[in-house]
Amino acid sequence: MGSSWSIRLCSVAKRSSRPWKRRAPSAAACVTLHRQTGDRVFEEGIRRWAEIIRCSPPADRASAYAEQYGRCITFLARVARALGERRYVTLARRLADEAVVRLPENGWFQGSPDSHLYEAVDGIGYLFLALLELETGESAAGWGGEF
Repeated sequence: MGSSWSIRLCSVAKRSSRPWKRRAPSAAACVTLHRQTGDRVFEEGIRRWAEIIRCSPPADRASAYAEQYGRCITFLARVARALGERRYVTLARRLADEAVVRLPENGWFQGSPDSHLYEAVDGIGYLFLALLELETGESAAGWGGEF
């Protein structure tokens, strides 16, 4: 994606301390609306959100929280299904691999690297649901966990 909007989005995302945290519902809405309407404006929104994740993944932040990984992985897995493009699954798997390496300590997942805390407040449930969705291809809604 070498278009000018892609370059501008990456520039903005790298300057923002949390480009994804508060905007995840907007990104998810683009996937749902594209699936329901087929409107190209929502497809463009999906691609822009995916580009933000690609150029500014959770690991680029001072603290990469389990929730951030989980929301990004889930979004990318759903984008891959909505658009039928394998590259988004590849990116989701790369983030999942990174989370599985960075977050565990003493056999337990922490909410963020080196926090030494094993609690749900940092969104570990989002990560677990995302990993299940990525592995099975089934939405978390099937388990009562839509987000």
